[in-house]
Amino acid sequence: MTNSEATVESPHRQILGVVMAAGYSSRFGAGDKRMARWPATGRTLLGETIHQLRQVLADVVVVIRPDDQPQSLGIPDDSDIIRARHAEQGLGASIADALGAIQASATWSQRHSLALMLGDMPTIQPTSVRQLLQRASRQHIVRPTYQGRPGHPVVFGRTYWPALQQLPAASSGARQVIQQHLSHVLHIAVDDPGVVQDIDTLEALTAASRRSV
Repeated sequence: MTNSEATVESPHRQILGVVMAAGYSSRFGAGDKRMARWPATGRTLLGETIHQLRQVLADVVVVIRPDDQPQSLGIPDDSDIIRARHAEQGLGASIADALGAIQASATWSQRHSLALMLGDMPTIQPTSVRQLLQRASRQHIVRPTYQGRPGHPVVFGRTYWPALQQLPAASSGARQVIQQHLSHVLHIAVDDPGVVQDIDTLEALTAASRRSV
């Protein structure tokens, strides 16, 4: 299951990229945030985020809702897809669904780590992702920080996959898994505001696109 959109300088074949894009974006206003256009490239917001991650990782899976149309979201045709059956219950439920599919896969389940990424982070720099992957291992959780603020993606060693799969629907993502294993978390400082810049509103999209020019 190999993506071919771009030449990957350092494939990190033992690490799987997972882009979470099954949310409902209620703060963005009218329209589907994932389909908003990133002015610099013309890709969708989700498509641009996927593109950035695929500069570093050869294998990236995108997690979407059961009724989503991947092409409408700007997801590349050769992308692997997981449909989160319980997406309406929140991010925790979608992560749990994704991990269930990953652990059931003969290919994906053999990786030693996964890089969990939000689908609305188009300004992240591939060099930042590469720094995280260089520290990845089965026993660690690796997270970037920018000026002391924790960001994404978060790289979870395989040791923590069962905990991700058991996340309660009401959880706000993987934060509780990180909090429960702080002694195994590696914080990597990066000079990249993109690791903390998710696009929640139309105003944030406009501001981020201006800064990226």
